Amino acid sequence: MALAFNLRPAAKSDFAFCWPIYRDALQPLTLPPAEWREPDHQRIVERALADAGSSILRSEGSDAGWLHIEETSQVIQLKQLHLLPAVRNRGLGTSFLDWMKERADRKRKDLNAELMTNSPARRLLERLGFRCEARLVEADWFKGEWTTLRLYAMLDWEWRGPEFRGLIGNAAER
Repeated sequence: MALAFNLRPAAKSDFAFCWPIYRDALQPLTLPPAEWREPDHQRIVERALADAGSSILRSEGSDAGWLHIEETSQVIQLKQLHLLPAVRNRGLGTSFLDWMKERADRKRKDLNAELMTNSPARRLLERLGFRCEARLVEADWFKGEWTTLRLYAMLDWEWRGPEFRGLIGNAAER
């Protein structure tokens, strides 16, 4: 089956495209008494775009969003995934995350994502089988205050099914 998207490497010059998507998605999640500190958030996007793990997500020949991934020898972590409002709720995020699950499976790695507690992306991750593995209370300095993060993960045996759990072994043994 053909993918509904393709990726191209992100560059610093993509800031004008990526910044408004990020800002418009995250700024509304700022709850009082926190305040939105635009320069801090711009630096987050700038740093992400400078990293080799950032890509522009393309669909139907156009830029549709951007993402940032960090990969270690055991884990693929989705740090950022932001789509243009016009392409949300049309299966693009699902298609990308399904592809990421297959990629993690091929590499025999766990796949996880950190989200703000009030992020609407939680529903998508939960629908796709991710579980909230941790709730990190006041774990991240975000928007001028300590915020709670949720760590969502899908362990390698979870997408293969419970019958594979014994074959793979305990993650702590790897």
